[in-house]
Amino acid sequence: MMDFVRISRTEIETSRIALGTWAIGGWMWGGTEEQQAV
Repeated sequence: MMDFVRISRTEIETSRIALGTWAIGGWMWGGTEEQQAV
């Protein structure tokens, strides 16, 4: 069963587990070294 939390002062609920995707955006976001990203 997945655990959800409500974001403060909103009606938005999200799972406690999240995927950080900053570097997936490509070169516009500063790029990444492939070895560090794996």
